[in-house]
Amino acid sequence: MSLGTNPENFAFLFFLFLGALPAMLLLLWLGVLIKRLLRIESTILSAVFLILFFVGPLLGASLYLDKAGTVVKAHLLTRTERIQYRTEGDWSHEYRITAQYTVTDQPPLTAAFAPDVATFDELHPNEDFAVRAVSLGGWFSYVRFANQTTFTWLPWRWIGIGLAISISGWLLWQQSKRTRWGWVVTALTLLALATLPLVFKVREGQQSQDLSLTPLRATAIVQEVQRVTRLDPLPSRGSNGSHWETDFDVPQPYDIVVVRFTPQGHEQTVLGVDVVDAEHPVVKAETPVEIAYTASEPRTVRLLTAQRSHYWKNPLGWIGTQVAGLGLIVLVLIGFSWLGGRFSRSLTK
Repeated sequence: MSLGTNPENFAFLFFLFLGALPAMLLLLWLGVLIKRLLRIESTILSAVFLILFFVGPLLGASLYLDKAGTVVKAHLLTRTERIQYRTEGDWSHEYRITAQYTVTDQPPLTAAFAPDVATFDELHPNEDFAVRAVSLGGWFSYVRFANQTTFTWLPWRWIGIGLAISISGWLLWQQSKRTRWGWVVTALTLLALATLPLVFKVREGQQSQDLSLTPLRATAIVQEVQRVTRLDPLPSRGSNGSHWETDFDVPQPYDIVVVRFTPQGHEQTVLGVDVVDAEHPVVKAETPVEIAYTASEPRTVRLLTAQRSHYWKNPLGWIGTQVAGLGLIVLVLIGFSWLGGRFSRSLTK
């Protein structure tokens, strides 16, 4: 769901967003006051209140768009595909379009969308597509793709993951309080969950070596090369010194290679990405390379003749770094304990 703007309502929307933060703080303060007056002490009810406070207005606007919105034509203005790099040492695709549409009581409005990859590939420059829009008092407009509803628009996958983590965390916490060894089960479970992304990455690296999974061939042009020599598998937003440092220099530097090509059956070019060991091969922007890919996932490409040992060397290097750090802490604690014991015994003599 997006917000439509034009030169006439831009100033209004600017002041609206400017006043949104103090308004939210005021409403939050009123909610806390009501909670105290009603003597609500439940942590679960407090969490539900906060969720409804932040999600409720957005969900209500989406339901209103379902009910009162009308289907109109939108004209595609821009279409952009980009690669976003992360401190974890990987990347994500970003798809953006802007379009112009008109509702009955307003001049033409412009809105930005973040479509899924299938919708993005179906859209072509300067063509029209259907959107559902609703005008609110003639000041601004909500809009989204006509084939979407609140049910399909909500990120059910992430909602399910969040609920599963919350419920599992609560059950583990209850178990740790009831049984003597509950905290051990909790620690082992958290350790297993923390290592799952590492296992998936290693599995993905193993599959990248199997060219039978990418039977199609093409010539692509290298767009950019991102060299990775340091990464952080578990980045933290805490202040310095308040969290465990998990960033490290990778034993095997690697290149994230972004190429542009036209897959079989596509009318427009796409950005494909591969990860190869640094300098194996040497790739530079604006040079052609031979790639392998599959029709179902054309943006996952494989550079032919490339070496890929980073997917197992770097995880092992990270584990070694963390184990060494933990071992050093344990040795320091044992040393202090031993010195403290000797000092206490010397005082008692």
